[in-house]
Amino acid sequence: MTPTISFTIYHFLILLVILQGVFLAAIFLLNEKFKKKSNQVLGGALIAMALLAIGHLLDDLGGSEQYPMITYLPIRYTILLPITLFYTITFLLDPKYQLKRIDYWFLAPFFIQIGLNFLLFLVYLLAPNLVEDSSFYFWYIQIRETLSILYSIVVIFLVLKKLRNYQFHFKQQQIGGVTNESLKWVQNSIWVLLILCALWIIGQLEFFFYGDNVLSFHPTWILMGLLVFWLGYFMILRRDVFEIPTLKDSTKATLSDKTAEHFKRVVQLVEREKLYRNPALSMDLLAQKSNLSNGYLSQIINQKEGKNFYDFINTYRVEEVKAHLNDADYDHYSILGIGLEAGFQSKSTFNAVFKKMTGMTPTQYKKAQLP
Repeated sequence: MTPTISFTIYHFLILLVILQGVFLAAIFLLNEKFKKKSNQVLGGALIAMALLAIGHLLDDLGGSEQYPMITYLPIRYTILLPITLFYTITFLLDPKYQLKRIDYWFLAPFFIQIGLNFLLFLVYLLAPNLVEDSSFYFWYIQIRETLSILYSIVVIFLVLKKLRNYQFHFKQQQIGGVTNESLKWVQNSIWVLLILCALWIIGQLEFFFYGDNVLSFHPTWILMGLLVFWLGYFMILRRDVFEIPTLKDSTKATLSDKTAEHFKRVVQLVEREKLYRNPALSMDLLAQKSNLSNGYLSQIINQKEGKNFYDFINTYRVEEVKAHLNDADYDHYSILGIGLEAGFQSKSTFNAVFKKMTGMTPTQYKKAQLP
């Protein structure tokens, strides 16, 4: 007789992980306010994780021993987690990113895993003895999990490299839209995922050498659960990262008097103290100085100006550069010196932003002003 396994606090935690994962996925996939590409990919990751958690919960409760079909259900897509992580970060940093040919090669392992999972399930339905009486399934699991772990580690380092490039290039060019605080949260999440991979490796090694011991994966799932709860908490705390910005639209309701007053105070603060001259000015810093939350500040800038934070600040910088290029008192300054004084961090940043907003490089603009 199969021993009865009690429903413990650990199983309750896994059940909560499943419910919260499905709930967050539904928000990301169905709520119009959250229908960004990065959110939709993240919703797919949460569904994949919920399916994995369901399989693990059934295994841990002994369901696979009583009903062997559970073992072969095509619901375990471990390789989908690193893939969705990569594209969540990709679309978060560049919402306009379009899939290229190389991306389809990157996605190929997932489609191969789908095909193999369904093929194995079909073989089990048609000829269960063929699967149960051979070591094929055992080795399939070993190869699948090993490749998924290696794939996850590679993807995590690719994501870290992508984040580093974003910080050192896009953030230095001051044309990005992701705040420092949001980037830190993403980076911290990735380090947690590296720890998860380490626990995953330990559990898999124990499974390989000592047999089907689901207890070896308990630490992995506890940490996975904490990561999902952390995501839910961060989503409530920093809605600006996940919500679609509301752009300026004459057909939409006008701002309330209170919101308009807040925006007026932000503008006065930027202009009076010339905060835009600070090359390190960020949304975090401006929000702190204006006693507003990052999300609220981002929203009112979008609603009032139809711009993201960096375009809003760079407009002041470009206007100051134009004024100085037209002022004879600044003829002894170099064009680059004027740009740096206005708050740009480098020559490449200065040229890129100035041309984006005026259609000309600073040198071309200067020449155009000459009689």
